[in-house]
Order: sequence, then structure tokens, then C-alpha cells
Amino acid sequence: MRKAIETLKNIWKIEDLRQRILITILFVAIYRFGSYVVLPGINPSMLTQLHQQTSEGLLALLNMFSGGAFSNASIFALGIVAFAFAAAGGVLVAKIMNFFLKDKINPLIGAAGVSAVPMAARVAQKMGQEANPKNFLLMHAMGPNVSGVIGTAVAAGTFITLNAVFASMGITFGPGV
Repeated sequence: MRKAIETLKNIWKIEDLRQRILITILFVAIYRFGSYVVLPGINPSMLTQLHQQTSEGLLALLNMFSGGAFSNASIFALGIVAFAFAAAGGVLVAKIMNFFLKDKINPLIGAAGVSAVPMAARVAQKMGQEANPKNFLLMHAMGPNVSGVIGTAVAAGTFITLNAVFASMGITFGPGV
């Protein structure tokens, strides 16, 4: 235990690590605050009913990863969880593709497929150059990035259609379209 405390003290002495830890704590605090901000137009009784119906399965998993923000229908749950799953999914798909491809691709390209167009590609570029200064991933990252935007549009259309289907069954999640 004493060695672990000494290690933490040594980590705190390094300016770069201290700054990264503080920024991470700040982001977690902002996310936790945002997880209590409920989406406007949500019917509280329907939210309670949805929470009871989704106490198991995939939605419970999403709720767990969002720290309970998904069941509260908070603003941050929809954005951050989607971004995290898209980035992780992109990396995993790129790694799976490498099993079947003769010419391997960098898994960071898969992470760039999320729909935050310039940012995800720049993150992939920066991480790639940290690993190898000769890496130039930016132009290769923009292709899956644009396809991520198209995928987001398809997903949004699907959710709008599902909202209409649920509304025809008498289930509403807020003001109708």
C-alpha cells in the first residue's frame, strides 16, 4: 500500500501527468453534471415507464456505460455514449478487417469514422504521428469520417421513423414530429 501511495505522489510531481489527470477529472465532473440535465419535452411518466421496461438488456448496458444518464434521458447520454461506441466500434471493426486483409490498415482509421468530422480525423492523425512521425493519416481518415456522417443521417432517419411507429402505438417520448 505504501508503494502505491509513493507511486501516486511521483505521478503527481510530473507536470504533464498532473495536468492530464486534472483535465480528466474536470471532464468527468462536467459529464456527471450534464447527466442530470434532462432533455426538454420529455414526459416524466413515460420516462419512468421506459426505465421500467429497459431494466434489462441492451438499454440497461447503455445506461450502465453512461452512469445512469441514459435512463434519465439526459443531454450528455445521447452524445457521449454514441461518440464512445462509434469510436470503439470503428477500432474493433478495423482490427477484425486486418485478419482478412493482405495489406493491413491502421485501426485509428476506424476511430475516425465517427461523425465529428474534422475532430475525429485530427485525433487519428495526432495519435498516429505520436506513434510514428512518418504517419500521415489525415486524408485516409476523412473517408471513413464522411461515411460516419452518412451513417449518422441514416440512423437519425431510422430513429425518426421509429418515433412515428411508437407514436402510432400510443407511446410518445416527447412532443410529436
